[in-house]
Amino acid sequence: MVDRVPEGWPVVALYPEQSPDTGYGRNASGAWRYFRPATPGAVNAGEGFTGVVADTKFLPRRGVFSGPQMVAISCETPGAVIRYTVNGTVPTATTGTVYSGPVAVNVSTVIRAAAFAPGLAPTNVDTHSYILPETVASQAGMVAAVTGNAVWGPQIPAALRDLPVVSVATPSTAAINNDAEVAGNIEWLDQANGVSASAGMGLTYFGGAFTNFAKKSFRLYFRDNYGAPRFEAPLFTGADHGTDAVTSFDSIELRSGSHDMVDRGFYMSNLFTDQAMMEMGHVSPHGRMVHLFLNGTYWGMYHLRERWNAAMMADYLGGSKEEYEAINGNYN
Repeated sequence: MVDRVPEGWPVVALYPEQSPDTGYGRNASGAWRYFRPATPGAVNAGEGFTGVVADTKFLPRRGVFSGPQMVAISCETPGAVIRYTVNGTVPTATTGTVYSGPVAVNVSTVIRAAAFAPGLAPTNVDTHSYILPETVASQAGMVAAVTGNAVWGPQIPAALRDLPVVSVATPSTAAINNDAEVAGNIEWLDQANGVSASAGMGLTYFGGAFTNFAKKSFRLYFRDNYGAPRFEAPLFTGADHGTDAVTSFDSIELRSGSHDMVDRGFYMSNLFTDQAMMEMGHVSPHGRMVHLFLNGTYWGMYHLRERWNAAMMADYLGGSKEEYEAINGNYN
């Protein structure tokens, strides 16, 4: 059976309104419906929905702030119920706090929200981080010898504004491991250039096979099942070093430096080597130092780096990633 969409074309000329990550087609009864999740290449699942809830809106939007905020969340769909969380978990139709008025943000906080209405496909989950540098020194885990130092302590808020912020939200930091990807969200907050971006992703540890530092290194994967297949953001603006950096990524890495910083003093060695190679005209991963927040908790300075793989080679040398063979060394 071949369908014409819209059915009344050419009298009805407009295609039905569509939403990201939402399928549109016939259900088993032949009725036109919206489907979430979408099932490309497979039979539409379930009865479907007659419409889609309008996306949630945040005011103010994500960013780095100098003081507490009152965050308003809205949805244009009449009767929709907004639910939100502040612990990294994903709100559902039955979990999360029901929004009844602006959310008070007095410390660095990640708010995740979605809206629901009977008979309609719910919104996707929107994630907005509110980073308050003046409150970071009081977080658990901060080193009192630094935060309480008469010289260094007062410099912490300004230092947190000197670098871009990467904010990661995930339902359980304890679930992150070296093998299976844990679903989450990344936000890019470039204060100097006034740029922000957000995307779903999969998160794992990487490296550190023979060490057990508390400060872990992370690898972030961008795939269709998390949202967009690539992360679109100008991560390396001002850090080109002779080679214009791409702004679309299928994976990136957050290197902790733990394996270097205790005894060897080489916290910056990889970053220096990559930049020196690019300055000499060679292909090398772009990188820069950033501040990392995980579910609103500060994890320290990290080396944000392109993942040196087949996809990166295709980005800079042309062709598709399938045309390159990338070989990772084993533990030996």
